[in-house]
Formats: sequence, C-alpha cells, structure tokens
Amino acid sequence: MQRVFRSFTHGLKLCFRLLLAILAMIVLYLCFLIMSPQDTLSGQKTVLSASPAFTLTDADALPQLMASFPGAMLCADPDAGWTLRSGFAQDVQAGNTLARLAQLQYTLPDGSAVLLSSVTPADSYDALPRGTLELHSTVPVTLSGLRALVLEDTEHFALYAQSSACLYRAEFPLSMRPQAQQLSDMLQLTVISPDV
Repeated sequence: MQRVFRSFTHGLKLCFRLLLAILAMIVLYLCFLIMSPQDTLSGQKTVLSASPAFTLTDADALPQLMASFPGAMLCADPDAGWTLRSGFAQDVQAGNTLARLAQLQYTLPDGSAVLLSSVTPADSYDALPRGTLELHSTVPVTLSGLRALVLEDTEHFALYAQSSACLYRAEFPLSMRPQAQQLSDMLQLTVISPDV
C-alpha cells in the first residue's frame, strides 16, 4: 500500500511540475506579447525607405534637418536659451529594421552639453546611443507631454519617451538631475514638412 501511495504522490509531483512549467511558458509568452513592438493603428509596422543623410552645418539649417526626419523631432524650445552646436539625421540599422535617427547637440548657458535623439519607427531601441544607464527613478517625469523613464549612470541621466511613431531620448549631466522636469519642459516635439 505504501508503495502505491508513494508512486501516486510521485506522479502528482510530476504532474504539478509539468503544470508549473506550462504555466511559466504561458506567462513568458504573454510577457513577450506585451513587450513586442507596437504596431501603428492600421496594424502595419512603419517601414522606412532609405533617405539621404543630413548633417547640420549651422543653426539656420535646423528646419532642413527636421524636414529630413519623417516624424516629430525632439528639439529645444527656441526660447530656452540653449545653443545648437551640431546635429545630423541618418538611416541606421536597428535589428532587422531600417530606422531614421536624428540627433541634436546643444550647449546650455552654463556650458553643459545636452544630447537629444529621435528615432523612428518607435520600436527601434537599438538605434539610440547606448551606455551604462540604469533605471533609477520612479518620480514621474514627462517629455513633451509623453510619460518618460529616467535612467542614470555615474555621469549622465537620460529621459526616454515613446510616441506611437517615434522614440525619444534626452541626455543631460547627472548634476542637473534635480531639474529633470524643468529641463524637459524646455523641449518640444516639432514636425516640419519636407517642402521647406
């Protein structure tokens, strides 16, 4: 009788482990579905065609650079008092997708450097500059009206936000972290038609 009971309990343990393994696979699959790249409203992914690279030669060429980006681009508010130093827009490979990356580098009145990045399509995380940034703060911050994540490393902090079409990153010196929302309020998303 004990042998049958042990065999029965062993069988129950195996069934329970199998059930847990199946449940874990279902949860993992659901996580991948939730975290998968967002599609556009039509259910189709944004597909870019190759575009020529554009390098900013002076601040007056900013409208042409912005027109070369097929979406709203992150830039400083003209009244912020920041000096535009350089910028570019170019096609980059992001995984198996062609993405358009635009970057603007500004200098603040105190001499600090700020790097603003915009990339489309919105699931092109690989196209953004990499670093050792880690999620640090749960304090809510918005970036041009979009909910933003705050990541930090030993020298910088960055705000990441995503719209339905683009992904944005604003990088600042870590010493300015207490003013994250004020700095973010000096940024805007701007769209300029390619006819400029």
